Amino acid sequence: MSNLWFGYWWPSIKGNGPEDLTSLAITALIASVLYPPLRKWWKERERAVHAKIEHNATLLAHIIKHSPDIPNHDHEGKPLVGE
Repeated sequence: MSNLWFGYWWPSIKGNGPEDLTSLAITALIASVLYPPLRKWWKERERAVHAKIEHNATLLAHIIKHSPDIPNHDHEGKPLVGE
């Protein structure tokens, strides 16, 4: 932990690092809470990411269900995907 602090965070905060990521992260957080268009973009982006994850899960379930090479049961015999 001290290596992370003294090797990266402290020099970054002082401006000697590659960039001041701490101030950038804090500024982005405050701006996303206070600035409505940025907050709207953030929420739309979050919805898009969750939609992609759900789509991936659906595709994976389809592949598991229809592939003869992938067993559809775990080690206790419970089905992984609906029969």
